[in-house]
Amino acid sequence: MNETYLHLVLTHIPIVGSLIAFLLLFSGWLQKSKDLTSAALVLLVAIALITVAVQYTGEEAEKFTKRLPGFSQEAIHAHEEAGELAFWLMEFVGIGAAVALYLLRKIGQRARMLVLLVLLGNLAACGVFLYAGKLGGEIRHTEVHVKQSNLPTVETISE
Repeated sequence: MNETYLHLVLTHIPIVGSLIAFLLLFSGWLQKSKDLTSAALVLLVAIALITVAVQYTGEEAEKFTKRLPGFSQEAIHAHEEAGELAFWLMEFVGIGAAVALYLLRKIGQRARMLVLLVLLGNLAACGVFLYAGKLGGEIRHTEVHVKQSNLPTVETISE
C-alpha cells in the first residue's frame, strides 16, 4: 500500500463526512440540541484532522502519478488547487468547531452564532470537497467524463 492508494481511500472520508456533519449540525442548530450539535462539532474536528492526512497523501500521490504515462498535468493541477482550498477551508472549520464545542460547554446556547458560522463554513467546504473529488475522478476515471453521445448503446454492444 502506498500514498496514492491511501489518498484514494482517505479522500472519501472528508467528502462524505462533511456532508453528514452538515446535516447533523443543521439539525442540531434548528432543534437547539446541545447533544446533536456537540456530536456534529466533534465530527468536524475529526474530519479536519483526517483532511491533514488527505493533503499529505495527495502531495505524495501527485509525485508518484506524474511519473506515469497517460495522466493529464492540467487535471492533476486543477485537482490539487481545489484540494488545497478544501484543505484550508476544512482546517478553519475544524478550528471553529473546536472553539464552538468549548464555548457550547461553557456558555451553552449563547454560542449559537459561532455554530452558525461553522455550519456555513462547512457548507462551503462541502461544495469544494465535492468539486475537488470530481476533478480527482477526472484524472484517471475516463468513464466519468465521457460524453453521453459516445457511450455504447444496447444495439452496439450486442453486435
